[in-house]
Amino acid sequence: PAYLHVLTGTTATPSAAEHYARLVRDAAARRRALAAANTIRSGVDAHASPEAILEAAQKAIDGITPASETDPVRFTAETLLDSISEWEQPPRYTPTPWPSINRIIGGLKPGGLYVIGARPGVGKSVVAANLAASLAGRGAVPFISLEMRTAEIHARIMAAAAKVSISQIENRKLEDADWERISKATPQLQRLPIAILDRTSATIGQIRRYVTATARRKPLAGVIIDYLQLIQPSPGDQRKRHEYIADLTRTLKALAMELDVPVVLLIQVNRNATTREGKQPHLADPREAGSVG
Repeated sequence: PAYLHVLTGTTATPSAAEHYARLVRDAAARRRALAAANTIRSGVDAHASPEAILEAAQKAIDGITPASETDPVRFTAETLLDSISEWEQPPRYTPTPWPSINRIIGGLKPGGLYVIGARPGVGKSVVAANLAASLAGRGAVPFISLEMRTAEIHARIMAAAAKVSISQIENRKLEDADWERISKATPQLQRLPIAILDRTSATIGQIRRYVTATARRKPLAGVIIDYLQLIQPSPGDQRKRHEYIADLTRTLKALAMELDVPVVLLIQVNRNATTREGKQPHLADPREAGSVG
């Protein structure tokens, strides 16, 4: 009888249901984590590249948390008032350095994918550097540079901040007045949390890992990628080039929404516009990336 009395005292009550539900959920998450670890360990091909192994591991880890936990079902009655209260607040646009652009698009919106296309050698990287410096006033900015070295990106940011000609920096023809302006601008630029990844090739998996690693150091304000056509496919990816590029843009848009920051994507366009009457660019001009339009 005494033992039965103890049992009745330790029986779970309805008020403790939430506590026990959390225990079950956490135990399930641990089981999924162990299953993912076993999948990664058993699925490693002795001949696979490190990049392929890392991407497979990332997919297994992403599957630990089920969609039912991360995407709860909520109907309009539960969400509409939240949206209305959001409209009472100022828009979350980050202004660009160019007022004329801001008048058209308002600025860079969190979760947006912004595409800047131009022919080679007309200043896309300068635009990207100016945007990076502008965004960095609000948080960290991973700058993925697949074409230029870190020093070249720094030169473009410094040229804009110090009002010094980029050609004077590149040709090492700086005068005393230029050095004085550079000296004044240096402390300001050192405070900008811009993290530059400069490499001649990178896959979308490597880019994603660098971006998330930056986010762990400091909350993000935006992401700059220079440029789309230089992102390499993962080893073994046999898709046609246009299919691969289309999937890249979808992945980058999803990344922008996931991180809730603007992603600025530079692309190369064909030279067709230079021979076209009026030289007006078309949406089909992006090189290998007509689907971007």
